[in-house]
Amino acid sequence: MTIVPIADYPTKLKPALESGVGAPDVFTGEIAFLKQWVDAGYWENLSEEPYNVDDISNDYIPYVFDLGKDKDGNVRAFVANDTRWRLLQT
Repeated sequence: MTIVPIADYPTKLKPALESGVGAPDVFTGEIAFLKQWVDAGYWENLSEEPYNVDDISNDYIPYVFDLGKDKDGNVRAFVANDTRWRLLQT
């Protein structure tokens, strides 16, 4: 596990996401960057097979679940019940 200070992680993570090389499989991040990165298409569509996360949407407060959706309504990230969010990338 690598721990990156909050002030540094956007500048370290964005190049890895853009290049597709060295990006983590799972990480927590600031909500301020969520929509920008979700809409950039860096992550898999978790609404599709094999994830089907829309099936568990009723377990979330609707606006919290919707925060992880891209501009097309596909889930790309899970938002916790606080200001951190979690991503899965394969």
